[in-house]
Amino acid sequence: MSDRPVDPLEPDDLAGLEDLAPDDPRIRDRGPRVRAQLRAYHDFVTPGELPDGAQLDEAEERLGRVLERELGVPLMGPSGPAAMPVPPITPSAPARDGFWSWLLGPRMRPALALGVLLIAVGGVWLVRSGRQAEVPVMRGAETPASLTDLASVSVTRDDGSVRLEWLAAPRADHYTVVFLSPDLSEIARVSDLHTTSLDLRAGALPAGLASGTSVLWRVHAMNGNDEVARSRTTSIRVP
Repeated sequence: MSDRPVDPLEPDDLAGLEDLAPDDPRIRDRGPRVRAQLRAYHDFVTPGELPDGAQLDEAEERLGRVLERELGVPLMGPSGPAAMPVPPITPSAPARDGFWSWLLGPRMRPALALGVLLIAVGGVWLVRSGRQAEVPVMRGAETPASLTDLASVSVTRDDGSVRLEWLAAPRADHYTVVFLSPDLSEIARVSDLHTTSLDLRAGALPAGLASGTSVLWRVHAMNGNDEVARSRTTSIRVP
């Protein structure tokens, strides 16, 4: 006998060999590895009996109802689980007993149905996740949190003027203060500020601001033409 290793058999090749005697040439000449493979195959395709109290019909019915609800396709008939449709198997050659017969048999039907359900639910989850990730940011939507991190404050001083102050932002080379009406329409702005404060005084207000009115304001930290941070929008009374 040659000592050359023998390649293991494929599942289709095992069908019909598991019942042969150990001294049959088709098994004996293949060595102990293939005999062990045949024993494992035999144990795999020979299912044990259902445990006492197993409710197979009830489990199949519940699984069928879940599949109908998730897939939107009628799977159950009036006669219950036995009416669940199973795609017909029409092989080109006569069917033979073995691995595929066991896999497509009645005992494996609940497991196959469960696999279909998991695939369907996973696909729905992936589609929904992709859609949520692609939602565009519309104009007027809330500012991304990564930009709204510039601390600011307004201080009314003894002379009646109002000082707007903010912290310096990393990478910013200038700042812009924007003034908004209560309906969030822009009414004024002061651009190209290289300090972290702006004083508002009666008689020397930016164009568009009226003394004694309440307005909203925020500061934008800029690097060239790019915004790198901004403050939250808060209200002040114009001096």
